[in-house]
Amino acid sequence: MFYYTVNGNRYFNPYLAWYENFKSKSPITFHCNDLEYSAIDWTKEPAESLDVLMDRHAKHIRNKYERLIFFWSGGTDSQTVLNVFARNRIRIDEIVCLANKRLPWYPLRHIDWLKEHYWDKSTKITHFDLFDWKKRAEIIKNENWALEDFGDTRSFDLGGVDRQSYDYCVSNYSAHNWALLSGHEKPTLKFRNGTWWTALEDRPMRQIIGLTNIEPFFLDPVLHLKQSHLLANAMNQLPIIYKDGDDAEALTCNQLNINSLSNKKYFDYSTACGRHPELTIGVSVAQKTKIYQYGGIQIDPDKNVMQTDLYGANPTLVEKLKVRDQMAINYLKGLYNIVQDSGFRRYLNETALKVPDKIFYLKSNFSKFYNLGH
Repeated sequence: MFYYTVNGNRYFNPYLAWYENFKSKSPITFHCNDLEYSAIDWTKEPAESLDVLMDRHAKHIRNKYERLIFFWSGGTDSQTVLNVFARNRIRIDEIVCLANKRLPWYPLRHIDWLKEHYWDKSTKITHFDLFDWKKRAEIIKNENWALEDFGDTRSFDLGGVDRQSYDYCVSNYSAHNWALLSGHEKPTLKFRNGTWWTALEDRPMRQIIGLTNIEPFFLDPVLHLKQSHLLANAMNQLPIIYKDGDDAEALTCNQLNINSLSNKKYFDYSTACGRHPELTIGVSVAQKTKIYQYGGIQIDPDKNVMQTDLYGANPTLVEKLKVRDQMAINYLKGLYNIVQDSGFRRYLNETALKVPDKIFYLKSNFSKFYNLGH
């Protein structure tokens, strides 16, 4: 469903795709529901409201699986999905989420709210600690972890649809027909030749690339089509003369510069896509900002692992490296292994990285673009 191809080879790990691109000079293609999306007439907006379409899709998902688990964070995407299932009284077998008393972007009060207010008291609610060291150790078993062919190479930070939640579902539901429901993802709109074109960006999708049993709610073809037109309609109402290459998300919330991303701008953008308000004002922006900040590790092959610049890195990683914890060392060694080929390191810096040697700041790849006709 979601993968990269380069030189006829399929990849889930974006760094493996970039390495093949480096060797073969063949372009990277990001695939996202190609067959389903190619069958749609993207110039025709569905007549039904987004609410009607979401209600219908929620019922379809529930009927499709014996066990349905939902990853919820309280941000705009997951809160919208939660509201849809609640208003239709559609059962969710288990809700999994992250929380920690030290994290305002994954606050414990969200768990308390969910337990108090969720309509179905038989739904199991499970939360994981974002700083749980044992959970990381189950994922980062040795220094080769970053070269495995799965999409999420941010395993240490365990954000979004994180590996510990996914592995938990595999362990507990593999005997059933099950799915982990996620809130992925808003469309990316680009202005070209006088009309808006829609696609999906790989950056927020990397958490689920290569994982099976994932149901990204908003990537249903009809929902993605409707969202794209809603966003294009909103953009066309703004008193702006667009030029080729303009990006709807960047224009509405300046997300090309994460430091300028504000709650108001993000709310306007997410509302235009049909999202409901987040549970706690500002939590969506906080989650995105922290994920970005935690990715600021500076890889320098001229230094050893213990000399790595960890400014802005996950505080647990910093603490564990001070006592030379082996798993923390393996985590950094894995990042260094990505650029063990000096030629590839130079190539990444010249072509793929937004900031030289900040290994997580990969530029985005986009899926196929579809013309919305307006």
